[in-house]
Formats: sequence, structure tokens, C-alpha cells
Amino acid sequence: MTRSSLLSLPALLASLSLGAACGDDPAPSGPPPTTTDPTCAEGQVLDGGTCVPAACGVGTWGDLPMDADAVYVDAGAADGGDGSQQAPVRGLQVGADVAATSGLSSVRVAAGTYFENLQLGEHHAGLEVVGRCAELVVVDGGNADEIPMVVEVDAPGEVISLRGLTLTAGPEGGLVVWGGEVHLDGVGFDANQMVGLVAVGGGASIEGVGLTIQGTQPAADGSWGRGMHVEGGAEVTLRESVLSANSEFGLHAGGSQVTLEAVEILGTLPDSSDELGIGMFVVAGASLAATDLTLSGNHELGLYLDSATMDLTDCVISDTQARADGARGLGAWVEGEALLRAERCEFANNRAIGVYGFESGTEITLVDSVISDTQEASGDAEGLGIRIEGGAHLAVEGGELRDNTAAGIYAKDEGTTVEVSGLSIRGTAATEAGLDGVGLQIDYGASLTAEDLVLDGNHRGGLDVRGTGATATVRGCTITGTAPDIDVYGAGISVSEGGALVASDCWISGTRGAGLLAYGGDTSVDLSGLVVSDTVEVPSLTTARGVEIADGATLTMTGSELTGNQGIGLLVVGAGASAWLEETTIQTTVQYSDGQGGRGLGVESGASVVGSALTIADTQSIGAFASGEGASLDLTDSVIRGTEPSDQSVLAFGLFAQNGAIVAATDVELRENEGPGLYSTSEGTLLSCEGCVITGNQFAGAAVTGDGRLELVGVDINDTLPHGSEGGGVGVFSLDHYSFTPSLLLQDSAVGVHTYAAVWLTVPGDYQIVGNDLTGGPGQDPYDWVHLHGDAVYVTGGIAPWDESTQTGLLLADNTLRESSGAAIFLDGASATLRDNVVVDNDTDLVQQRCDDISLVPEAQRAGLSVVEICPDQNRSTVALDFALVLMETEAED
Repeated sequence: MTRSSLLSLPALLASLSLGAACGDDPAPSGPPPTTTDPTCAEGQVLDGGTCVPAACGVGTWGDLPMDADAVYVDAGAADGGDGSQQAPVRGLQVGADVAATSGLSSVRVAAGTYFENLQLGEHHAGLEVVGRCAELVVVDGGNADEIPMVVEVDAPGEVISLRGLTLTAGPEGGLVVWGGEVHLDGVGFDANQMVGLVAVGGGASIEGVGLTIQGTQPAADGSWGRGMHVEGGAEVTLRESVLSANSEFGLHAGGSQVTLEAVEILGTLPDSSDELGIGMFVVAGASLAATDLTLSGNHELGLYLDSATMDLTDCVISDTQARADGARGLGAWVEGEALLRAERCEFANNRAIGVYGFESGTEITLVDSVISDTQEASGDAEGLGIRIEGGAHLAVEGGELRDNTAAGIYAKDEGTTVEVSGLSIRGTAATEAGLDGVGLQIDYGASLTAEDLVLDGNHRGGLDVRGTGATATVRGCTITGTAPDIDVYGAGISVSEGGALVASDCWISGTRGAGLLAYGGDTSVDLSGLVVSDTVEVPSLTTARGVEIADGATLTMTGSELTGNQGIGLLVVGAGASAWLEETTIQTTVQYSDGQGGRGLGVESGASVVGSALTIADTQSIGAFASGEGASLDLTDSVIRGTEPSDQSVLAFGLFAQNGAIVAATDVELRENEGPGLYSTSEGTLLSCEGCVITGNQFAGAAVTGDGRLELVGVDINDTLPHGSEGGGVGVFSLDHYSFTPSLLLQDSAVGVHTYAAVWLTVPGDYQIVGNDLTGGPGQDPYDWVHLHGDAVYVTGGIAPWDESTQTGLLLADNTLRESSGAAIFLDGASATLRDNVVVDNDTDLVQQRCDDISLVPEAQRAGLSVVEICPDQNRSTVALDFALVLMETEAED
């Protein structure tokens, strides 16, 4: 075989665009210097005045077995030896040949340096060459004249063994095996050129234990310098071995099979252009299986896998160094039709990327593995734990990614797939520029399937799904502590720009800015069994939401709970944004640090929400609201209760509509809110409630102001209490100071009992009160000398009778007005159209006072009213309390 045969490799390096490497030139090892110091270090023994490794034993042959069936070799022997123990030969080749011709199977080698090149062929079948120990038996092939390697084996089908030797200075390798099964035990390869250990061809195999392959030097042109090279169908098995400080590649395997156990590949050096220095380079259909493998301190890449398979168990890939320009330093690079499986492996303190896979057909599986502390690298990826793209597939089972930079896992491109289960991603940091820091990011076209996922303490986000075609399906996740830097916005989950998320049984807690954020057209989120709790504000922005759906995104959420969040529990905002909610609870939303907010559900600026079987409880300021033209909220079979004022609000509202929003509530219960259960204000706003129960609220059960419209059909409004500072205590209330026209339809409803009135109207508008059962209030006696009465209907502020042509004024028709301590109908400086009302058990059926400039109720409309006071000399005393709602106030009159 020739040197050209050794160099006949596939054109593999060109595909990677990587160069070759060189390293330092350590001096060949040999016998230690003689010393008279009788004290030896631990692990050494004294041999004739010299300290030697204990494994070497003492005497010429150390601990080698002495028998007559072996050939003995001693570099210091006299010429003419016969190979016996008493007359050893001087050369290894001589000893091997003598053994072959004598039918002996073993060559025993004494300490010394043997300057020769050993060739072993088929006629050496079964031969064992055993040195006293590798530290003291050195075979120096630097003066090669026939073969360019220290040892060459070409013995197809035969077994040859080497043990206890150091091979050094081979011009083209320490040991090259072209054919045969070679067993190596305790053999050292030191400072050879081009390659330390080589196996080439389908008939070549090596089994080695306790090997040391170090300091291999490049050829004169700067190429090679590899620790071990295996190609062309050869098979190699190494155990308990170390490959260190070699150049270009620690181990190169192409089209071959390699098995490693307890092997270390350390500090592989780059070439003169500061490229390569790769720990393991496995390509072209090779198959490598390794257990208890360590790749540490290599350069550019810890391992490279292309169109080959690799199975790693209990491995460490760490401290891969970047090139001089600061680029690369990756733990693992996988491409082509490659399959990498790593179980219980650790990828630590590498640069740019811990594990990188790209191209369709690439498959990476990580089981119970850890990827940590990946650092930024100049001009390269920013310290990602895992990057997967180009249609590659990643599967992660168990394990942890922690303290990486920019992203724990980053996936992009159509066809790229990621499957994770039982994985934790923690502490992902931002880059030096302060960007990113996401636990798991799925970009344009990539897809994620995740189960039992934990994302904790990541800088800017837990899970980010972004871009058209990006999809994530998550079942069972815990996302906590996102954006631990208090002035960073970091959603637990973010879905944007056309991404899609389906998630079930997830818990998001203690994130900053938002628990879940979705925005952009074609973005969709489908959630079930979600819990979002304790989201906190970004101080510089004073903003936080449990869930926010914005700018065209859509949400479907069932069986979920948003609790204890700051600002707003759920906000749907922007044209095209929509949400469909079912069996979901939004509760205990709290105010911002400035005393504002604390709302449960918000719909704004063209967004829409449809909700059924919702519970919105114990929030601050507002339970649910819709605001802005085009905003719509449709609630069915839901409960809004226990809303409390924030520090910056006086009243709290159950269901609130303003600025042109449309709100429809059906069979909704609004109770025990510290303000009106319903509130509608502003031009174009419509708040309708059908079959609702409105009970135990404060100030008013339902209120309408401005140009808002309030429609109540088949509702039950009862037990409204006065507010501690704002007064009230009425069922339905209208108010305005600014000449707007409120609109009220109250139909087929029951209103009562309240402290002062079932219906209290204070400003001209259009009011149709038809077919209701209205119960007056008991009134109050705040002083001994005055009684503040309660009425079924109290009207003031110049309200006029109903005008059919303009659809304005007040129509009271087909109502039952009962049990008022004041009047069934009290018109105070106002009038009305009365039609077919029934009065039952009132102190007075009709009072109309302050008659100047108002029209009197016609005589015909008073029919059936037994006690009537029209324009009495002494006005009755009305409730003298300050009604105030959202920057609008009116003064009650005596």
C-alpha cells in the first residue's frame, strides 16, 4: 500500500468549507532520565535507581510473563541473538519475523527506543507484540525508508495484537491497518505526522483499550494531523482511551463503523488558517456509537456529522473554542441525511450553538440530556442551545436547556419539525445587545409538538411562535418567571405574524408584561385548560395582561382560568382581533402600581369577543368592557361579580360599554359589584341585556349616559345599594351633563326592591319603559324632619312625553308600578306619556311637580291612578345625593 492509498478520501471537506489544522510539536516520549533519588512519586516504583510507572514493573521485562514460547526483543541486546530471553534480538521487525517463522505467537519487548518501521502481514497471523509498558517502549518511525508509518498491518482475515508500546514520529501515521483484525492495549501514539491511528477498507478492524493518541502533526502542506482516521468500511472499537492535542480532527470516520467507550477527545487544534480543530468528524455513511464519551476544548466544532449516524450515551461535549475571528465554537453540527441520537449527554459552555441541525433528512434525538451555558460568538448565532432549520427534525425527551443565550431552542423553515417531551428550558439570557432571550422559538414554517414542557426564568419570553406556517401544539406546560429583569417585556407565550398555537393544560405564572400575547393577521391561538396567573407589569410601560389578542389574531379558549394578573385579565384589541371563550374564569385582576387598571375582560378598537359560561370575579375597576367603534362583546350564561374600585376609580363596573362599542349579554348574572352592574356611554354605543339577573350592585343596577344606548329585556334587577361615597341605590339610571341623548329600552323586566327607585331618569333622551314590573324603594329618613322617599319611576331634568315621530321623550306603558313609599311615578320638572299602567299599593300613584315650562300629563292618561298630585304647592323632597359616573355629575334637586 502507498501513501496515495491512504489519502484517497471522499471529497468531504469541500462540502463543509473547512480548512486543515496544525499544532505544537511536543518532543517524543521515552524512558525517564536516570536519577539516584530513591523517593518516587505516587504511582511510581524504583527500578535500578530510576522511578518508573508502577504499571511498567521492574527489571528488563517488567511484569511481562516469561516463557519459552515467545520471542524477546531488547534494543540494547548484542548482535546475533536468537530471540530467547537470554539472547534477545534487537529489532521489532526481526522479532516478529522470527516468531512467524518459528510458529510462536508472542513478541516480548524490553524498555528502549526502537528506530524502525514495522510491517505485519498475513504470515504474522495471531501474533502479539507486547512491550514492557508504553511509557518505556517507544517505536520511532521517523527514519522510514520503506513505509511511511511506524506500524503497517495488512493481514486480511487475521488477528494481530499490539500492547504496551508508544508509536511516534511516523511520517504518514503511527499505525495504519489496511486489512486484518488488530487488537491494541495500552498503546500510545505520540507526535506522528498526518494521522495517529488509521483503518482503511472493509477488511480492516481495530479494537483498542487504554490508548493515548496525542500531538499528531500536519503534513508539510499543513493538511491532516488527525488523531484517528477510519474509512472505506473499516471497523474500530476504542475503550478507555484519550485523543488529545491532535490537528484538524480528533477522530475522522467516513463510510465506516466506530464504537467508543470511555473515550476522551480533547483540545484538537486548528490549522494554520485557524480553521477546523474538530473533535469528531463523521461523514459519508459512517456509523458511530459512543458511551461515556468526552469531547472538550476542541475548536470550531465539538462534533460534525454529515450523512452518517451517531449514537451517544453519557457523553460530554464542552468548551468548544471559537476561531480567532470569534466565530463558531459549536458543540455539535449535524447536516445531510444524518441521524444523531444522544442520551444522558451534556453540551456545556460551547459557543454560537450547542447543537445545530439543518437540511431535510437531518434527524437529532436528545434523551435526558443537558445543554447549558452556550456563549455568543462573533458573526455567528448568538449562543443558542439548539438551532434546527432547513427541514431537519429534532426530538427531545426529558433533559434540560439552561443558561444559554438568545434562545434555548430556535427552529425555522418549512418542513422543520421539533418534538419535545418532559423538557425544561431555564434562564435563557439576552445577547450582549440586550436582544432576545426566549426559551423556545418557532419561526416561519417550522412546527413544534411539545408535552410536559417547563420554561422558567427566560429573559424575554417562554415560547415564541412567529410567522406564516409556524405552528406549535403543546400539551401540558409550565411557564414561569419570564423577564426576570423588571424592565423587560416578556410574554410567557407569544404568537405572531401568522403563527398558530394549540395548547392544553398549561400554567403560565409570574411572567412580565403578558402571560400570553398573540398579534397579527392569520395568527391563531386555541387554548384549553390554560391557567395564567400573577402576570406583573413592566414598570417603564405600566402595562400587563394575563392574555392579549391583538391586530387580527384569533383566540379560542375553553376551560381556562386567568387569575391574579395585573392590569387586564384578557384584552382583545385591534381590527380583526377576535376571541371565542367558553367555561373560563377571569378573577382577582389587580391594579397597576399607579392605581389604575385591574380589569377582567377588555375588547377594544374593532375587536370582537364571544363568550359563554364565563365567570369574571373580584377584579378592580371593571369586570368586562368594550370600547371603540367596531368593538363587540357577546356574553351568554356568564357571571360578573365582586368588582371593586381601583385606587384611581371611585366606582367599579360589572359590564361597561363606550365609544361606539356593541355589547350583547344574554342570561348573564351581574352581582355584588361596587358600582353599576351595567353601564353604557358615548355615541354609537349599544349595551343590550336579555334574561340577565342584576343583583346586589351599588349605586345603580344599570346606567346609561352620553349618547349611549341601553336595552334591557326580560331582566331582573334587584337589591341595588347606595354607594358609600357616590350615593345612588336605584335599579336603572340615566345621567348626562353635556346635552347628549341617552337611549333606554326597558321591557318585560322586573326591577326592585331598591333604596330609592326602580328607574331614575335625569336627562332628556329616548326612553321606552314597557311591560315591566317596577317596585318602588323604601326611601330613607336621614333626619327626623325629612323623609327621602323611594319611587317606582323618578323623572327629572326636563324630560318630555314620548314623541313617536322623533323617537324621543319618555314612554311608560303596560307596566305594573308597585309598593312605592313615595310615588309610583314621580315627575319632577319633567313629563311623560303614560299608557295602560297598573298601580298597586303605592303611597301616591302620580306626582308631577315643578310644572313651569313642562307639559302636564293629560287627564286621560291618569285614568286608573287613584292618588294623583299635579303641580302641588309644596314640592316633595327628593334624594339629595351626588350621583357621579365617570367624569359626569349631576345635582339632585329638592
